[in-house]
Amino acid sequence: MMDQDQPAPNPASLFQAAVQSFQAQDWSRAEVLCRQALNINPGYVDALNLLALVCNVTGRKEESIARLREAVQLQPTHASLWINLGGAYRNAGQLAQAVECQHRAIALNASIPEAHYNLSLAYQGLGQLDDAIAAARRATELRPGYAQAQLHLADVLCDAGRLHEAVAAYQAVLQLYPDWPEPHFRIAHAWYQLRQPARSVEHLREVLRFEPGRSDAEYGLANSLAALGHIEEAKSALARADAASGRRHDSLGVLACESMAETVPPDNPYIEQYKLRLAAAVRAFAADPRPIDLSTIHVRAAMPSPMLAYYGGDVREIMEQYAAAIGPQIPRVPLRRRQGKSKLGIMVTNGHEGVFARCWGGIAERLSRESFDVRLVCSPSGANLLMTKLNVPPEEYLRLPAEIDAAARLLHEQEFDWLHFWEIGNNWPNYYLPYCRTAPGQSGCWGWPVTSGNPQVDAYLSCEQIEPPEGPSHYSEQLVLLKRLPTYFVRPPLRRGTPRSHFGLEDSQRVYLCAQNVRKYHPDFDPVLAELLRRDPQGVLVIIGDAQASITELLLARFRRTMPDVMSRVRALSWMEPDEYLALVALADLTLDTLHYGAGANTVYDTVAVGTPLITLPGEFHRARWAGAVNRRLLSSHHAPRDEPKSSRHTPCAVADGTRNVPATIAQSGSDLAQWLIASTPEDYVAKAVQVASNADLREALRRQILEAGAELFEDTAVVREHDEYFSQAIAGARAAD
Repeated sequence: MMDQDQPAPNPASLFQAAVQSFQAQDWSRAEVLCRQALNINPGYVDALNLLALVCNVTGRKEESIARLREAVQLQPTHASLWINLGGAYRNAGQLAQAVECQHRAIALNASIPEAHYNLSLAYQGLGQLDDAIAAARRATELRPGYAQAQLHLADVLCDAGRLHEAVAAYQAVLQLYPDWPEPHFRIAHAWYQLRQPARSVEHLREVLRFEPGRSDAEYGLANSLAALGHIEEAKSALARADAASGRRHDSLGVLACESMAETVPPDNPYIEQYKLRLAAAVRAFAADPRPIDLSTIHVRAAMPSPMLAYYGGDVREIMEQYAAAIGPQIPRVPLRRRQGKSKLGIMVTNGHEGVFARCWGGIAERLSRESFDVRLVCSPSGANLLMTKLNVPPEEYLRLPAEIDAAARLLHEQEFDWLHFWEIGNNWPNYYLPYCRTAPGQSGCWGWPVTSGNPQVDAYLSCEQIEPPEGPSHYSEQLVLLKRLPTYFVRPPLRRGTPRSHFGLEDSQRVYLCAQNVRKYHPDFDPVLAELLRRDPQGVLVIIGDAQASITELLLARFRRTMPDVMSRVRALSWMEPDEYLALVALADLTLDTLHYGAGANTVYDTVAVGTPLITLPGEFHRARWAGAVNRRLLSSHHAPRDEPKSSRHTPCAVADGTRNVPATIAQSGSDLAQWLIASTPEDYVAKAVQVASNADLREALRRQILEAGAELFEDTAVVREHDEYFSQAIAGARAAD
């Protein structure tokens, strides 16, 4: 019984005690005190506001909204209450109401930076990124040094794909708060997206200096180190991340680690050992599977290394084994039956937009809009880039979030009939999203020239001119063979007149240019290049380095081991802009295709555009057959057979001395010219390369024929119609099977 001399509780004192409890994170005590104050004074707005905050932090979002609605009814001109109510709506996922509340607050007092900051958060949730950026900028203008708003502005710029602006915004935060780990972590991600992993590494090391053992920073460090070609360091970072998150020995961590592969393999024994280790790790995961969290795949997961495609051989078995182990761990949502106009999604993932635009963008532009409701599915930054390259209406872009689970939900909501992936298997989104089966039909294509191994992918689009007779056995998907070469490629402008001296080359040298990705230099190619240079003392091998100098150095270091006697005639040029690159291709005496994974449409069509001959040794698999297909089409008088001509398989050429003229029969017969550029063995490759490069008349005959016949390859509208027909039939079949 209360002492009659003790004063009755005062609402203000109860509220102050509640504030102290809230600051001490004693939520239950704070709630009790707030309710006591409200029992005495039901209109005590500060107590309602604090009680709403308690409800929010304890997960009672609807009650938080209810208390704040009471508060704004009592004091409708109190801007801070509207800000808090808007925040409560946002926490509950009611974003439109959140926006309305922040606008009410701004109407009452436009100078409160928190209102603009919270408005930006709500707009971000709605996907209205331009509005979110404007509101965040206003918050930082009203309060310079507003760290959370400045960091949020950078985040939204990143979400919008405005990565360079995002980096500048993160740097502005770091100038004010250089010891704050979070902006270091986030700018590292932006640099990684900009393909500058060395800068990413710098900032992630800063994060770990401030927060040792932070697992997401270690995972990011592993990815960035791998992008630099530092695979052993990347594995160490991955092991530290798993240890920090309590996953040191789990099978998923082991699989992720063993999946990492050297960007430039040192030799063939390494490749064989890697494949054995990977197969063992896949079997171990299949025997002891771990759940896969789709929301964190972009941070930590496992997938087959894209290097498998570069390492040579048939990848179908290991890709199917990987898929059989991974697939059951990924949930799928039942599909809804779609009616009406066919809806077709074309997926291109982050970092691959440039080559997509050149090789497939013309098809995407010209697909029948009468037959299909088309969407280009890409990242926000990808949409920004593609909009500068393609004539596709803005409303046809579907921007996916980075998180795989959120991306899968958005794709499911779109109710596509068919999703066509430009590539499957060379990054997290395009490897994992097909498992989610967000459309009744899914297909991949030659954008990534190996099978996915994924039973959820129905078809793989290729063409008769590229695939060998046994091609269907190389794919887990149904192999669809188009009749035309499957690209719509715009002929680049021909640039001549750039002197060799611009590239540090001499007019007296014979230039053998290999313009392929550094990853395509299989160890088997080293002795071919070495022998070529030994046979031609005037020859110079020119390669184009990787965007990451560290990866180029890995290849040069291997060359120094495998062909030290000719290294003085190897020139590694820095990555260059397209116009300069085409000028280099034009002045080369001969361009060289790589073994096992050769040139694709991009580099093959560039050589055709300028007329420079490209010599190739067609391989067993699709990924080493593009150059052969194009050479046969351009240099043969009739449609080429799907296999190599017998003469190219069995009749090696002798090495020419470079002094003979082209025989009249060769100069007069286009059907024979293809044989000079299609080799049957490595020895034949060297012999033909040296003869073509050494014989100016032969080179000119080849160049003339390539330029004359090449016109038919570019801007091929017939291949667009083939795609229209295929997708129409595929969608009809998928609907009939539903």
